[in-house]
Amino acid sequence: MKNFFSSKGSGYLLFALAAGILLLFLSGSSLFHKENADTDEPEEFELCEKRCEERLTEILSKVAGVSDVSVIVTLDELPSAKERPRVRGVAVVCSGADNPDTRLKIVMLVSSALGVTSDKIFVTSS
Repeated sequence: MKNFFSSKGSGYLLFALAAGILLLFLSGSSLFHKENADTDEPEEFELCEKRCEERLTEILSKVAGVSDVSVIVTLDELPSAKERPRVRGVAVVCSGADNPDTRLKIVMLVSSALGVTSDKIFVTSS
């Protein structure tokens, strides 16, 4: 794993992957969701995303070597009463994420907490 992060070519690959994931977040951002005039769905949707972000920020702040955490969670749809929300992607910006071991811990924690695959998680340092 350390050899992967230390090679020059993989740095470009990681940057391209990060840029692609960032574009995914921007295209799926709650700012672009259609509002339905008949329901309060957009407000509930944003509330659900906000709660996920707050809980992740709280737990990530407790990880050794991590501080100044900002999290954005983008959901695909609102969950029904008994379902978990479907997560489209997660972006984490924090101090300490420049350390590959810490970044891996963050990805694993977010993946476990939200039940998403690592390709839906982008972590960068602030």
